[in-house]
Amino acid sequence: MKYDVHVYTVVRVKLTGIEAESQRQAMEIAENARFNDLFNGAFREDFLIDTGSVLNPGNPLTVAHVESAEEIAGFCVDEQGDEAYRNSKHYNADLTERR
Repeated sequence: MKYDVHVYTVVRVKLTGIEAESQRQAMEIAENARFNDLFNGAFREDFLIDTGSVLNPGNPLTVAHVESAEEIAGFCVDEQGDEAYRNSKHYNADLTERR
């Protein structure tokens, strides 16, 4: 049997140049970043990412660095050939099945 394994891993993304009134507001702006823009394209240093946020309109953030946080949050395992995904299962980081 062959399987496709999706590893849900944590990454650290450093966003620079966030203008905010407080650290909390800076986190809220960062939280609203459209990270799919980052991962759907080829990452390069100084990649600009749109926050899509009313807190930071028209001011894209600079992604200065991306690296693995060396933490796995979980897994999804699909059996190849199971086009309806009937046998797919989700697992926790400790390899126990999610219920």
